[in-house]
Amino acid sequence: MLGITTVLLAGGVPAGAQQISQDEPDGRGTDVFVTLAARECHEYADIRANLARNNIMESLRDLGEDTLYSSGDQVDPRTEQQGQPDCRPLVGWSFTFGSSYQTRAVTGVWGALSKVLNPDATRVVTHGTVPARDYQGERVQGRHIDGATTIELSSDQVSRAGRNALWLQGGEPEDPVLYQDPRFAGRYGFGALRCAIDDLNGDNVETVQFPSGVRHVFCYAYYVTPPPSSGTIVIRKQVEGENATSETFGFGGNVSYNPDGAFELTAGPGAPASETFYRAETGLGEAPWTVNEQVPAGWLLTRIDCTSAASTVTTDLAAGSAAIALAAGDTVTCTYVNRPRPTRAVVIVRKVTEGGTGRFRLTLRDADGDAVATRRLRTTLEGVAAAGDPITVEPGRYHLTERLPRSRLGIWRRIGATCNAQDFGAERDIVGVVTEASGTVCTIVNRLEKPGRITLRKVTYGGTGTAAFVVSPLADATVQRRQRATTARTGTVVRARGQSLRQLPFGRYTIQESNATPQDDGDWKLLAVICDGRLTPFEQGRAVVRLTPADPAVDCRFVNVRTLPPGPDPGPDPGPGPDPGPGPGPDPDPYDPPGPDPVPGGDAPDVTVVKRLVSTTPGATPIDTWRITVANDGRASAGNVVVGDQTLGAATFLRARAAAGDCRVDQRVLYCSIDGLRPGATTTVTVQVRRDGLGSWTNVAAVGSGTPDADVADNIAQVHVRGISRSEIGPCATTAGEATARAAC
Repeated sequence: MLGITTVLLAGGVPAGAQQISQDEPDGRGTDVFVTLAARECHEYADIRANLARNNIMESLRDLGEDTLYSSGDQVDPRTEQQGQPDCRPLVGWSFTFGSSYQTRAVTGVWGALSKVLNPDATRVVTHGTVPARDYQGERVQGRHIDGATTIELSSDQVSRAGRNALWLQGGEPEDPVLYQDPRFAGRYGFGALRCAIDDLNGDNVETVQFPSGVRHVFCYAYYVTPPPSSGTIVIRKQVEGENATSETFGFGGNVSYNPDGAFELTAGPGAPASETFYRAETGLGEAPWTVNEQVPAGWLLTRIDCTSAASTVTTDLAAGSAAIALAAGDTVTCTYVNRPRPTRAVVIVRKVTEGGTGRFRLTLRDADGDAVATRRLRTTLEGVAAAGDPITVEPGRYHLTERLPRSRLGIWRRIGATCNAQDFGAERDIVGVVTEASGTVCTIVNRLEKPGRITLRKVTYGGTGTAAFVVSPLADATVQRRQRATTARTGTVVRARGQSLRQLPFGRYTIQESNATPQDDGDWKLLAVICDGRLTPFEQGRAVVRLTPADPAVDCRFVNVRTLPPGPDPGPDPGPGPDPGPGPGPDPDPYDPPGPDPVPGGDAPDVTVVKRLVSTTPGATPIDTWRITVANDGRASAGNVVVGDQTLGAATFLRARAAAGDCRVDQRVLYCSIDGLRPGATTTVTVQVRRDGLGSWTNVAAVGSGTPDADVADNIAQVHVRGISRSEIGPCATTAGEATARAAC
């Protein structure tokens, strides 16, 4: 990651804006901060899109290149400056917080923009320059951010952030581009808003959440100057004809912001469909807005009817296209009318897929079972039929079969099939009669079933509260599912609820926990993430899990603590064993000096863990002494460092001692809180484990932190200890220093 840079003020900024505005805390005492920055840009292309390019975007034109962020990344100043180098600070711009939002609520020359509901009374306005702050809200010496303001949230706002109920919009609720403000009247059009970790969609509202271990986040809003005026384009779909059925029609062109300009309309007899787009007027020399229908097999496009008051519209029925030179304030409505295509003595096979797209092989066989023709069909849009070339056949009885493809995301199943008006359902053989008088259109519908499932649970110690979770596929951050969990009793595990985490495709997923909200004052620390009973590494409340055909369901428990007991309480001493000693590491004082703290966009820590066997006692129940070494190989200090150690199998924790920090045991998991590690520092945790009986066991050590981590892959160490046979009981040699333990007695 990159460090914060100072953004120089450019023309158009009021006189005196260079003065640093000391954003003093307001005395409410939460120590939770949000930095809000506004930027003005000359072109929409100067602004990068958010993670999802779709029609939720509320800019009047499509934006520039794709985002520089990945799923779960925090918004930070360096990345924003790198992604939008031609945009300038915007001073005096206001933001509004609320508890909810309404989409496309405010219409005007700026199009249709969303607004927050139940707005807070506080008016937030950007200053010329404010001091930069790190993830904990501490000021970074010698660095500042222009065209921004930093506010300390109230306790109510902090509580709402943990419940996914703190929303932010640019401008005022009824004036989202400050059109009524004399300083900005008619000067700006909305571009994009990115906030905290929720930088998914491109509308004028975003939720503000705080990853675990973070007390300060950033929000950036972008506006275009001078702005175009808006107009409205309505695309309607209508079907007609005696044999018309409900059908999904695919469209392309540039009027839609979806990938490849794609969008769909599903219409049936007497049930037209439509979609409305708020877009910029077409200026002199600018390309028109375009729409083109991808006519499905078995259908004819019979006409395109467009109406408007002042715009210029050109249609091409053969190409299924319309080109719209949109006039400011005008509404253009284009209706695409289709009817079924008449067929004679042919068979048309079609494929429709849900839950995904794929390639399918369909074979038409005659009454003797001989293959007459094969069609390989590929669907590109869910719900939109893909069709093969017509198959000319002799009149008779025919059987249609298909071969389902394999998918790395799930399992394909047939959910329906029809030939003309005959319904074969999900399982019946597809058999039909083709006559000379009319042809047959057979449609097979398949669904990609995704058996993946993630279950999230929460347990808190030292208090109770609410935590929020956002789950996203690592390969497709445009999908976000949200859940919340509220603990009522300390130490009691509760399940998170919210949007469904079932029917997930196979693959890797990021789980981002936002700070738990306590009932009383206190700081929360993520102590461990345990998925399917095993410790999982994490950084800043973010863990990655994988769903596979062999392991389609993952159950993760997030453990938070507000305070830790003064020391370990492992229970009664089961017997003599070597004292693990103080367990000093190579650096017994890793905190002095603290070293550089990680700052947004700056160098990141790199926390690593190694586990080695130090000694083993003889006997039927040997006592192993292990040393866990935690190091920070990064160039910034790591904060809120925790070490988890877990026994899986025939072993029991006896004692643990951290060179610097506290440890506790809960449900066969050892938690040690180390707090912080400066760059290059190491510390150790020494653990004694008694082997119970003759069985083998596995030991897992994982480290996590409340700061970013350059490489999470080296945050886990696992060893396997082979069980012993009765003939092996007796004096034994020590295998000290081995990374993987193998019992010698």
